[in-house]
Amino acid sequence: MIKKEEINHIVKLSRLSLTEEEINIMEKELFQILNYVNLINEIKDLDKIQIENKKIKNNILSLLREDEIKDFSEEEKEFIFKNFPEKENSFIKAKKIF
Repeated sequence: MIKKEEINHIVKLSRLSLTEEEINIMEKELFQILNYVNLINEIKDLDKIQIENKKIKNNILSLLREDEIKDFSEEEKEFIFKNFPEKENSFIKAKKIF
């Protein structure tokens, strides 16, 4: 877990003024981000490690699968578009991730 002193140092460097509650939230969020980065690094190193359980390896590697372009029929496109809540012109709108 990231230490309180490290959070306070980051806050000071970024010249933020945060309440204690905001610092606690930031601590949790940074912890989650660092865990995710560690997971990605572990996945990158999978080629160097022998994994006995191939099912686990396949599940992890499927996170990094190559994108595939699928050509939908006009009927499929219309069905998707009709059932999507937000649309703009001929595009469907999704919430921002970041």
